[in-house]
Amino acid sequence: MKIKKQGIIMMVFAVVTTFPSAALALLSDTVEGKWSLNGQFKTQATVRTEDEPPNTPIPYEKGNMTSQRNLLMLEWKHDLGERFFGIKTEYNIKGRAYYDGAWDYGPKQMSDDDYRQRYVLNNRALVDDREEIDKHKWKAEIFNAYVDMSKGSFFTRIGRQVLSWGEMSTIRILDGCNPMDTSSLAVDMQERLIPLWMVRANLAFDSVGPFESVSLGGYYVPGKIDNTYEETMIDGSPIIPPIGRDTEAELALPFSMSTIKQFIKQTDSEIDDDRFGVKLGVMYKGMDLNLAYYRMYSERPVPQLQEQCIQPMVVNPLNINIHNPMETVLGDQYLVVEKTRDTVDVFGGSLNKNIDAINTVLRAEAAYFMDVPMQSPGTLMDVVGALEPHVTITNLNQSLNELLGIFPLGPIATQTFPYVVGEIPKYDLIKYGIGLDKWINIPFLSKNDFLFTFEYVGTKIQDYQKKAIINPWYEPWDKDEDGNWDPTYVSEYNNTFILVSRGNYLNGNLNPQCVVMYEVEPKALVLIPSVSYAYNKFNFNLSYFMTEAKDAEDLGMLDKYDELSFSVTYSF
Repeated sequence: MKIKKQGIIMMVFAVVTTFPSAALALLSDTVEGKWSLNGQFKTQATVRTEDEPPNTPIPYEKGNMTSQRNLLMLEWKHDLGERFFGIKTEYNIKGRAYYDGAWDYGPKQMSDDDYRQRYVLNNRALVDDREEIDKHKWKAEIFNAYVDMSKGSFFTRIGRQVLSWGEMSTIRILDGCNPMDTSSLAVDMQERLIPLWMVRANLAFDSVGPFESVSLGGYYVPGKIDNTYEETMIDGSPIIPPIGRDTEAELALPFSMSTIKQFIKQTDSEIDDDRFGVKLGVMYKGMDLNLAYYRMYSERPVPQLQEQCIQPMVVNPLNINIHNPMETVLGDQYLVVEKTRDTVDVFGGSLNKNIDAINTVLRAEAAYFMDVPMQSPGTLMDVVGALEPHVTITNLNQSLNELLGIFPLGPIATQTFPYVVGEIPKYDLIKYGIGLDKWINIPFLSKNDFLFTFEYVGTKIQDYQKKAIINPWYEPWDKDEDGNWDPTYVSEYNNTFILVSRGNYLNGNLNPQCVVMYEVEPKALVLIPSVSYAYNKFNFNLSYFMTEAKDAEDLGMLDKYDELSFSVTYSF
C-alpha cells in the first residue's frame, strides 16, 4: 500500500537541510527600494550508505543515488505604499520549479521500468507506474501569491500562503494550519509547508489593561477552492517504510496478503470541507501567551474498504479455480480501498518567555485533537462479511463463509489486514511539548557561543485499548517468526526527546550542526549531523541521516536507514 505520511522525520530533516540565505536581489528598485526580484537555485544529491533491509518493497543498495533534486525559486516583492484609502499595500509572488532526476538517471530501482516490474505493489498487473513518476518527479508552479494590507492595528493577508502557529521547532503540535510535503527527504525547508489559498487577519493593540499587548488573529481556507493535503509519495520511493516484500512464494498461494493485494484498487477520499482557525495572544510581564482553535484535515489517511462499490457476483462452486479462487469470486472487479480523511478540531495553547537571568528562552505548547480517524485491525472474515450480501452461490446451499471453509486458508485466516472494514474508529489525542533555547560557550571548541535547543514532545491517546489501533504498514521484521509481516500497533503514549546543537566559525560562514532524536516507546534513534559553509552567493551543505529502531512506529518506521546528502545553493 502507498504510505504518505512521514511528518516527524521529514520535519527534523528540514531543520538540518536549511540555512540562512544572503539578502541579495536579481533586480531591484535602487531609487526607492519599493520592489525586488530575488532568486535561489539549489541542487542536491543523496546516496545510500548502507543496504536497505531485505523486506522493503524495492530494495536499495549501498551507493545508490536515491535523489538528485534541483530546485529553482524566484520571488517578486512590491511595496505599493498607501495608494488606497491610506492602507499600506504590498504583494508577493514566489514561483517554484523542481526536478528530481534520480527517477530518470538514478539506480535501476528508480529509472529502469523493466527492472521495477519485477516487484508487485498494489496492482493486479506488475508495477508500471512511469506515468505516476512523470507526474510527480517535477513541477513548475506559483508557490506563494498574496497581498498584504495594513492600517493602524489591523493586518490582513489574502492569497496562497503559509501560516505558522506554535512554539515547537521540530515536531508539530499547534502548527497544523498548513499540510506538510512528505513526498521526499530532499524537499527544501522553504517548500516543506504547503501553501493554501486563505484569508488571514490580525488585530493587535498595545497596553490593554494589565497586558503589554493583546492580539486576535484568524484564518479561513474555503474547501471548494483549496482542499490540498500532503504531497503524494511515489510507489517505490526510497523512503517508503518497510512493509513486507511480495515474494513469488506468497504470490503462488491462493490466499496470502500478496495475492489479495492484487485485487485491491486504492483511491483517495474526496474532502472539501472548509478549514479555519482563531488565536488570541497576550503579552504579560514579558511572557507571550496564546490560546488557539483550528480545524485541519487528518494527517494520516485510513484505508477503508468501500462496501458500496462491490458489484453483484454469481459464483458456481463447481467452476472455482482452486489456484486462484479470488479471481473466481471477484471476476473483473477490484475491491476498492479508499484512503479516507476527515476533519479534526484542535484546541490548544502556547507560551514563550526569555529568561534573562540565565539567557534562556522557554517555550511550551499543548493541544487537544478531537475525533482523529485511526486504523483498526481487520481480518479476512471481515472482508468475507462485506462480500456476502453481494454474492449469489449456485448449485449449493452454502454461504460464502461456508464455501470458503473448504479451502486451506493457512496464516491468512488470522493475519491482520492493513485496512478498515466498516466504520472508521476515532480517538481524541493530547499532544504536549516543552523547549529550551540556550547559548553556551564551550572553551577550546570555539570563541563563539553554541546554540543548544532541547525539546520534548509527548502524545497520549484517550480511551486507548491495547491492539485496537494499527499503523498503515507492517513491522519491518518477523518478530514472532511465523512467516508473516505483522502489523505494528500504535502505543498509548509516545515520548520523543530532541537535541539540536549549532555552532559557527569563520565569521559565521562555517556552521556545524547535529540533531539527535530519541523515541522512548517504542525505541528509535535518529542522528543527523551536518555542516554548511557560505561563500559569497553560495552555500554548501553536507549532511548524514541515520535512523535505528527496535520497533516500527513514528521515528522507527524506516527501520534502519542511512544516507549521505550534499547540496549547493546559489542565491541571486
